[in-house]
Amino acid sequence: LGLAAGAPDQSRRAADPGPGRRYQRSGLLMSRAGSRGTTAPGPLGGYWRVVLVGVLIAGTYGFHGSSGSTGLGPLRVAFTLLFMGFGPGLAMIGLLRLDDLVLEISLALALSIGLEMVMATGMVMVNHWEPNDEVLAMAALAAIGAAVQVAQVTRLRQRVSSSRTEPSNQEQ
Repeated sequence: LGLAAGAPDQSRRAADPGPGRRYQRSGLLMSRAGSRGTTAPGPLGGYWRVVLVGVLIAGTYGFHGSSGSTGLGPLRVAFTLLFMGFGPGLAMIGLLRLDDLVLEISLALALSIGLEMVMATGMVMVNHWEPNDEVLAMAALAAIGAAVQVAQVTRLRQRVSSSRTEPSNQEQ
């Protein structure tokens, strides 16, 4: 019947957080501006997705003219595959400010593949199947998403810095 034999394992249950404390939610319902702070850890703060998308776009087009004879062909293929696999999705998923990195990356992969399938299907339907044009359209979409992310993170940081200075002004 799917029931485990014996008493339930008490060590696997969450400990009581104590009086006045609540369980911390994670996943889709918790934003980065919640109880963990205002920015993601690391030297890039909330801009890591924008930097990663920029590096992937630069690598995709930086090695675009290289052929297999120069030895940079595999590098061009790697950058293009990584960009097409994660670039457009990372640029769009970052706007949701999810809390779970694994969820964010898996949704970015799924969204990138979905966007590219829709774009490729549309290009085939209008008899304009050009892979280079699809990469260009995805790069433009990713650049727009990254620019909107920069504006979002900048507004969030300004809001947090203004909320930190307000209580000190009220005390005086």
